[in-house]
Amino acid sequence: MMGAFHCPHCGTKNACECKTCAPYIKKSEYINTWTADGEAHICGKCSKIYSPDQSLDEEVKQYSASYKKGLRYWKKNAEEDYMGTPISVLRYISELEIKNDLQLYPQWVNIFVYFLAGIGVGGLIILLKL
Repeated sequence: MMGAFHCPHCGTKNACECKTCAPYIKKSEYINTWTADGEAHICGKCSKIYSPDQSLDEEVKQYSASYKKGLRYWKKNAEEDYMGTPISVLRYISELEIKNDLQLYPQWVNIFVYFLAGIGVGGLIILLKL
């Protein structure tokens, strides 16, 4: 999934199906739809309606919670979806863990890792193309 709208009711990421994001949608992902007036989203999982602002609030809430989960959580998460995760990302996380065991690394490394995890591989590719 390239773009996502987060449902505040069930917490599910709903894929964006615009022409840019549609090629990145996997069969197992929920797809967001718009209401007839185009003002709100309908969750692909729970079918409840939510506004784009509510979606953004939920995304920030989930990101804040995931930030607290730590590096081991992200490594496990990446390993579960290893087919879609470049080996260089997994290696980078492993190297950070080694350094973390030896010494406390600067806070900017933490921020960089969570930034990469937050934007995902698709977002990183777009950033690198800029």
